[in-house]
Amino acid sequence: MKTRTIRLLASLAVLLMALGSLAPAAAEIVPMQAPDEAAMSASMTDAADWMLTVTKTDGQLDPPVGSPIGETESGGRVSLNGLALLCAYQVTGTQEYLDGAIACGDLVVASTEAAASYVVDRTGVLVTEAGGGFPNAQPGKVDDTYLPTFTGSLRFNLWESLQGLWLLSELYKETGTAMYQNSALLIDRMVGTQFYYGDQTLSGMVEYVTLSDNGDWTKGGRASTWEHALLLKAISVAFMDAPNLRRDHRDIITYVRSTQLPDGSFDDKNPLPNEDGPSEIKHSVMITALYDLGRPQEGRALADWAIAQQRPDGSFDCPHDKDTIGDTAMAALGVLPIGNVTSGGDALKWLIGQQRPDGSWNAITGLDIVTSRILSTQWVMLAVHAGLTNYNLALDGSTITADAIWEGDPARVMGFTINLTVKNQGLVGVTGATVKIFDGPQENRLLANLSPIDVPALGDAFASLAFRPDTRGPHEVHVWVDYADGGEFRNRDNNASIQVNLNREPTGIIRTPLRDQLFGFGEPITFKAVDIVDLDNDVVTLTWTDDVTGFMSHEDNFSMVLTPGDHHVILTFEDGNGPSTRANVSFSVRQNIPPTVRISVPADGARYFDYQTIVFDASASSDAEGHHLTYTWVSDKAGVLGYGGKISRKLGPGVHVITVWVDDSWANVTKNVTIRIVETFPPTVVIASPAHGQIYVTTTRVSFDANGTFDTDSDILEYFWTSNINGLLSERPQFLTKLSVGHHFITLSVDDGNYNVSKTIEIDVSDNRAPMAIISSPEHEASYYSLDLIELNASDSYDLEDPLTYFWVSSREGTLGNEPI
Repeated sequence: MKTRTIRLLASLAVLLMALGSLAPAAAEIVPMQAPDEAAMSASMTDAADWMLTVTKTDGQLDPPVGSPIGETESGGRVSLNGLALLCAYQVTGTQEYLDGAIACGDLVVASTEAAASYVVDRTGVLVTEAGGGFPNAQPGKVDDTYLPTFTGSLRFNLWESLQGLWLLSELYKETGTAMYQNSALLIDRMVGTQFYYGDQTLSGMVEYVTLSDNGDWTKGGRASTWEHALLLKAISVAFMDAPNLRRDHRDIITYVRSTQLPDGSFDDKNPLPNEDGPSEIKHSVMITALYDLGRPQEGRALADWAIAQQRPDGSFDCPHDKDTIGDTAMAALGVLPIGNVTSGGDALKWLIGQQRPDGSWNAITGLDIVTSRILSTQWVMLAVHAGLTNYNLALDGSTITADAIWEGDPARVMGFTINLTVKNQGLVGVTGATVKIFDGPQENRLLANLSPIDVPALGDAFASLAFRPDTRGPHEVHVWVDYADGGEFRNRDNNASIQVNLNREPTGIIRTPLRDQLFGFGEPITFKAVDIVDLDNDVVTLTWTDDVTGFMSHEDNFSMVLTPGDHHVILTFEDGNGPSTRANVSFSVRQNIPPTVRISVPADGARYFDYQTIVFDASASSDAEGHHLTYTWVSDKAGVLGYGGKISRKLGPGVHVITVWVDDSWANVTKNVTIRIVETFPPTVVIASPAHGQIYVTTTRVSFDANGTFDTDSDILEYFWTSNINGLLSERPQFLTKLSVGHHFITLSVDDGNYNVSKTIEIDVSDNRAPMAIISSPEHEASYYSLDLIELNASDSYDLEDPLTYFWVSSREGTLGNEPI
């Protein structure tokens, strides 16, 4: 017997790559009100305990008082009872639950084999050709004994047979008991040969077949889409053990697809009384089957429609049959295994909240369909089992990192530590999962593993593994998470990969040429690589290639002449131990375009004076290829004036033709301008006064006069009189001023705006001496009469520098006169 870790819905999780199944759209995995694992386990235990009270030890049902009469006749309910108890055993490990499931399975086996014997006797077919099912031969009891004396007809119902196939397939997987597989083959044979409508698989299935006492088969009723949904579910579970249905499953899916509506729901094809809508939530039971059997688009559309019917409290609202418990259970059973734990988790929370104290779920009375406490409880137990087995350990390759492991002296990279986060995208935690890494795909040699790790429900766990490859160079490291099969989602995302390289690639840069540089045709282009580094000290090989020329060189520095056009050069660095690295540069080579010459100044026809400094400027000239330009300036009169885009020179009088030569090394272009230089003359300086060598005293105002100074070509003259002793004396042509004592160099500078001409004279200035007063008559103290005429004589008085002025004064008479006598 297999261990309890095998989950009933494991088969629903396998992505059938051979069928081309597609993963569903990623679902939000943060349920609003999902129950935790403890709540789901407690609910399952209570339900399984109640289920044992309505299951006899031989597998027969012992329904509560008031149950529908069909409850004791239904092989389908027996099968669902067995499935529910098997689910309880798988998530709790309680042996009593497994015993009950086996009792139900054994009863199904007995009934199937009895029906097969009946078919053999009535139709004369070989035992290997007969089918089995669930005939209601005796009221209130599934027939488990074939009596050859029995007369009458046996009726086989499609939905009971399908649920029997489901139970027997799961019991065989759990226990390995061959009789369960053999009985499943009998049911597969009957369904695959008798239940087609009009014997055409594309026409769908019939609801039941009847075998009369005289061996005639009759078919009755059209199977609803709900029964086809159960058929697809049974095929998915027993795919490899049901060869007849496996053979026809594509045609059956084709028929079912014809009933799908634009909103993703399915037309039931069997309208119920008072029906107010064309679809049923119960069709959700085939969502996972559609994925497993190669129609994920239809499965996704049905899931989206079903989720849209969910109420705020977590329950699901079927448009017409109003079996809220059954609808919600089957919706959860459909959406949980494809990864929608939000919608499925909310549904489980609501279902657990509806559980009765005795562990069962109520029958919904007054409906248009037949339901019961047993049927409600069976389906809810299957849904809770889906929650308790719903986990998926996922790796996100974008979050896997690798840290180098440095060892040795000098340190080298000897391996990598692979860091990853394992996420559990399900409602239950996973314990004992193993993370493994492989060098290459999974079938290659295992390099390391870390075990065990535990990942909580809707949580994650961090793991680090050391990876030490045997060879240098690039490695694709594959990371896998191994864990017991469970309710994995439709996309198997428990693996991812990361690229690492034990070799450190060489690096370098292209120094020349520069990006977008322009070269003239015929110009040698220098190609130079610098900063070439290999951290592993490997020999680095350089390869230069041009998209026009092809291979160019292996050297790090060389020159070539390339053809005209746009060039893209790639430099590859290789060390022989791993991926190469590249540098690249784009540039252009063109036929030479002569420079364009522009003379900013002087302008053609400009006029200058011979004393002016003239600026010659052609620096605005340009070259389309960006070549370096040289300049030569020439005058037809003065010869070479200078070199450079901008120079300054004075020129002599006359008309000059100025030529600039602009050279880009391929072409020499000239341009001329004509200018006129006007001759000018300096002023003539004349100092009319003072005279050279004249002597003055400090009290004398010296007269300065530039009369006679003139300029032939200027009417405006500026004058500057200076003394070596007194400094600037005046800026006027004539003036009077006193000077300090000393020998003076008097300079007159005259400026006409173009020239400044000076002339200098010398004069002396000495201190002033007092005059000498002499009275020769009258004599001192002489006496006279009042009538005497007295001569006042001072004619002998003198002054060595200046003329004299006389003033005669009497102490008695006042002023007498101002003559010397």
